[in-house]
Amino acid sequence: MATKIIDDTPKGKPKI
Repeated sequence: MATKIIDDTPKGKPKI
């Protein structure tokens, strides 16, 4: 998984 691609993962974890 990339570090900053989806600001809202399906798990509900904002990955920035």
